[in-house]
Amino acid sequence: MAGGESDSMSDSVADKERNSVINTVLIAYVIVFLLSIIFLVVSVKKKTGVFPIARNTRGVYGFVDKVVLLSYVLVIGNVVLYVMNEVSVYEFADILAVKIAGVVVAGIGLVCMFIAQRQMGKNWRIGIDQEHTTDIVDTGLFRCARHPIYLFAVVITIGMILVIPSISSIAILVLLWVALSVQARLEEEFFLEKHGEPYQRFMETRKRWFS
Repeated sequence: MAGGESDSMSDSVADKERNSVINTVLIAYVIVFLLSIIFLVVSVKKKTGVFPIARNTRGVYGFVDKVVLLSYVLVIGNVVLYVMNEVSVYEFADILAVKIAGVVVAGIGLVCMFIAQRQMGKNWRIGIDQEHTTDIVDTGLFRCARHPIYLFAVVITIGMILVIPSISSIAILVLLWVALSVQARLEEEFFLEKHGEPYQRFMETRKRWFS
């Protein structure tokens, strides 16, 4: 009996240690994401003199930009609240192997998202920049999809659901997917108007999410 209780306590301690490691990795992801955004903003500003986060976007563009930004904030907030034990998860899905898979998926998404952002170079923006003309980026990950950054943002959020199986995670994924889908369509309309036939060819040679 005593041996069984001891084994149970040992398993409990081991689970807590594993969860602590996972929580540390999640916070590291958040920090890396925020630092990467700062790096990209500084890099583009230095190269072009343009602040790459759209601030004066008007009409429906501005509204959708704000919803997308809210979605990203909610993803980060959900992670922070989970680490603070403020998010109730579905116990039947709260499995260590699934959590580890989620950490790996989110990590791959984060790396690929940053690669796609870097491949945009001086053309990288958050939101639709109605004041400055940017070039069509059709190399790297943009050979495979018209919006790889948005694609990998969704991949990251799916990974987060595996780690944090909760109603809030699912709701955030739905909001992010809808917001990014609308944003992608608006961007395509905007760039088609700006660039005309070259962007039409770009659209015809790769799918919105994955070719």
